[in-house]
Amino acid sequence: PLENITPEGFDLLKISEDYSVKVEFSESEIKRQPKPIKINERQYVKAEMLGRINIINTRPNAISIKVIRSLVGNITDNGGGIVEGVTLTKEGIVNYQVIVRPKSNREILYKYEALVPFNN
Repeated sequence: PLENITPEGFDLLKISEDYSVKVEFSESEIKRQPKPIKINERQYVKAEMLGRINIINTRPNAISIKVIRSLVGNITDNGGGIVEGVTLTKEGIVNYQVIVRPKSNREILYKYEALVPFNN
């Protein structure tokens, strides 16, 4: 089964459920375009986002794990994942199949552009 990891109440990340595996997830804005874009009477700016998914294996043997990240944005670096249907205005997913060695961690890094509401 899949366990939902829901930071701030959003279904952003799904991993295979296993209590001997810990997942740390973070995203941060690394750059913002200064000019707003108007879409349906609302203004947005493009922001470049950096995402980090750190998978920690506490088992004495290697594991293979599938990670599914859903997002809306233009993927600029998929971090080795397979992108399905992700655009600047449509939600899609990025699939990762990773192997994590015994008692170690594996970090996935990815970048994308997202539309962020513009506040004057």
